[in-house]
Amino acid sequence: MKTSTGIRRGTFTGFGVGLLFALWALFAYTQSGSAPFSATHITVGRLALTYLVVGTVGGALIGVTWSRARSTAACYVGAVPAAAAVSVGIIMMDGASWLAWDFEAWSLFGVLVVVGTLIIGNQVNVARLARAQSGRADT
Repeated sequence: MKTSTGIRRGTFTGFGVGLLFALWALFAYTQSGSAPFSATHITVGRLALTYLVVGTVGGALIGVTWSRARSTAACYVGAVPAAAAVSVGIIMMDGASWLAWDFEAWSLFGVLVVVGTLIIGNQVNVARLARAQSGRADT
């Protein structure tokens, strides 16, 4: 698969996932009003926009990694930026975290990046191994 195809596929997939989460936030807003969002000092619009942006950026980064990874280590190293983008999106949903991050926010960021890297890197590596076994290692 060409890099541009991987980026396009990742971007659209990430946007789609972000859109699903944004729609879920809108559904929660229609069911419960602004109370759950006010409790965390965020608006439903800002949350939906965060989901869309982080989904799109994370998807594009995964698309680059998906097509470029040639080894297990490359799969995990390439997954770090995507995991970081998703982690920032999760932390930014908290209204207080839009400003300076405290020790707890940085700690949460570290944990989320590690977990996200393991999950994303594993998925990219599984796809890489499947391509290699099917004889399409050069795609």
